[in-house]
Amino acid sequence: MPVTRLRAFAEREAAVALIRERIPRAIDETIACADGILANRIPLFSRICEFGDPIDWHLECASGRRVAPRFYRDIDFLDAGSVGDKKYIWELNRHNYFMFLGKAYWFTGDRRYYEKWKGDVRSWIEANPYNVGINWASSLELAIRAVNWIWSSWFFVEELREDREFLAELCRTIRLHAVHIERHLSYVFSPNTHLTGEALGLLYVGASFPSMERAGRWVALGNRILESELPKHILGDGGYFEMATYYHKYTIDFYLHYLLLNGGPERVAPGIVSRIRLMILHLLGLAEADGTIPLLGDSDGGQLLFFNLAKNNIGGSCAAAAALLGDGRVKHLCGPGDPEEVVWLLGTAGVERYRSLPETKPVSYHSINLDTGLFRFRTGPGAEDSSLLIDCGPHGWKACGHAHSDLLSFEWISRGAKVVVDLGTYTYTGSKLVRDRSRMSQSHNTITINDESQSTPGDVFRWKTIARPTYARALAAGEAGFFEGEHDAYEKLGCRHQRSVIFLGDDLAYVIDLLTMEREVSTILVNVQCAAGELARLDEGLFRFVGERGGSASYIRVFHPASLGASVANGEIYPDYGSAVSAPRMELTGRAVHGNLKIVTALVGNEGLARALRLDDEGRITAAGGGWAHALEVGAFEYSPKGRRIENALAAFAERARGVVLCARGAKSVQGPDGETAYESGAAGDVLIVCSRDGAVTMATDAAPPGEFELRYPIQTLVVNGERREFTRVGRVVRVRS
Repeated sequence: MPVTRLRAFAEREAAVALIRERIPRAIDETIACADGILANRIPLFSRICEFGDPIDWHLECASGRRVAPRFYRDIDFLDAGSVGDKKYIWELNRHNYFMFLGKAYWFTGDRRYYEKWKGDVRSWIEANPYNVGINWASSLELAIRAVNWIWSSWFFVEELREDREFLAELCRTIRLHAVHIERHLSYVFSPNTHLTGEALGLLYVGASFPSMERAGRWVALGNRILESELPKHILGDGGYFEMATYYHKYTIDFYLHYLLLNGGPERVAPGIVSRIRLMILHLLGLAEADGTIPLLGDSDGGQLLFFNLAKNNIGGSCAAAAALLGDGRVKHLCGPGDPEEVVWLLGTAGVERYRSLPETKPVSYHSINLDTGLFRFRTGPGAEDSSLLIDCGPHGWKACGHAHSDLLSFEWISRGAKVVVDLGTYTYTGSKLVRDRSRMSQSHNTITINDESQSTPGDVFRWKTIARPTYARALAAGEAGFFEGEHDAYEKLGCRHQRSVIFLGDDLAYVIDLLTMEREVSTILVNVQCAAGELARLDEGLFRFVGERGGSASYIRVFHPASLGASVANGEIYPDYGSAVSAPRMELTGRAVHGNLKIVTALVGNEGLARALRLDDEGRITAAGGGWAHALEVGAFEYSPKGRRIENALAAFAERARGVVLCARGAKSVQGPDGETAYESGAAGDVLIVCSRDGAVTMATDAAPPGEFELRYPIQTLVVNGERREFTRVGRVVRVRS
């Protein structure tokens, strides 16, 4: 009989009563899905696929191709011509949907759900003899299937006590899964989430069936792999080494279960626990307020377990982690609510522990990650807050199989609504053309030169050429944030692309592109992919976006040279694997002669400010409208080979009811739209942000803070780089004491 330490399975009535009281919609959704499964309507990715009776476990439902069962190594599962898209076959055969049958059985006591589960397990065993067929071709798929068989068996343990013949059949096949996984661990082919997922599968089988002959060996081996791989997979800032947020989500789930199977964090080495905590905080820092993650890099649309169908959401897993780790920071970032995962993973006591855990508010909601080169600026953690995410990190790890060519690409959320988004992933092996389109820089929110992708795709999981960031840095103070980065993709063309971002809060952010070209280029493409909705061109350079669900509008205002033209194009995004949704994009296209090129894209949250923005004869962008007084200046710039960067002067000023924000990079003064100097210092840092609100001034610099500066606004409190500093003031001159 499979055993478990998970508390929920020792308190069925209490667990069901708690869900019925606090999360009743989870019961309705589970039963509706389980009833469909009884009729072989199976949830795969974002669709419900209808299968015959019995289910054909070798059918690729998207193309209708069937893979003949033969020795698994004789099957080329990357050959779309004969297999179709293998992900559809493997997704079905993971048996994630078994969780809905188990939960529905607990909620209703209806034996039909058990009989369906039993029938599908037996059907699968009969159709998939050991090592025969495509469903034995990936050890990771075996591991996830074994975990789902084990979890679903815990729901049906009362039935299994009376069904010894089937129990023996189930245990025998799970044992064969573990034997196969142990013999075919992904040490060489894909030592990423394949290897850690396989290790978790061994750990699950060994811990759940301790009487099996190799159980102790599997537990030890699974733990050893998971513990040794974690420092390799999770970088110093907590980011995942393949630069793919969906696989980061997988890794969080794997290690949460690792902690549970080992009896909790107190039974695990402190260094491992610290790294797990770090990777959770990292992805939460990049996620939206409701726990939805940005789909940077590949996203395969799968899950370890189906607690619900919100696959891109990490809120439930991280809420369970918050209770397990006793971490108030994690809880604060998870958002409100009682996630269902907490009940199943930690039982009713875990739910109470989560509810009573004091939240710890972070010093800042901005997320600055220098190892992964991912930066998220945000106004706060709420559903109505705004944020901007930009990517200037390494392409990936080794062959970079799950990377996208997205250097300096960005996403923008305006007051809780998605406006500018990443394309996502439609397929891996189904179509090479579509696969490459979702990976190339032409489809991401960055700049492409001469129609050459920054990095050039090779085969499905490899690249012919790889672009690299030359530098990336970011600073934040208050609600404001500054980013600057550059890459080497177009050095061979004699071109360099630097992008800066100034994030000024809910209503305004700037994306500033500087190009230096030693010779003429034939094409320039600036892509801004919007979410599903309507993008309308109002006049030259001004666009209005309204999401598919309506709501308030957001605005994109682009200032560009006359050689480039802005237009709206019809496109599509991939919110889930195999799912394509129509979505508009703004394109800026044209040719350019050699020299310097400057493009400024304003992301604006209200129409008054969007229409008030003006470009004067000196190149300053100013506005007085929508509750703002604002000025942005991008000075002359030139490429400096010594520093492998573009030298430029950049200064921004913003004033509104909530305060003042000043930002300077290489500029010793910042002027308002009226031309009056608001900040001046002879010893300014290379990048400096000053935020003044209610008499308190916050400063962030990437160099030594200035000892003396002039500030037009009064100061009551001064904080420099997070440290409160004493100061004196004579007129407008502020002297900071060392």
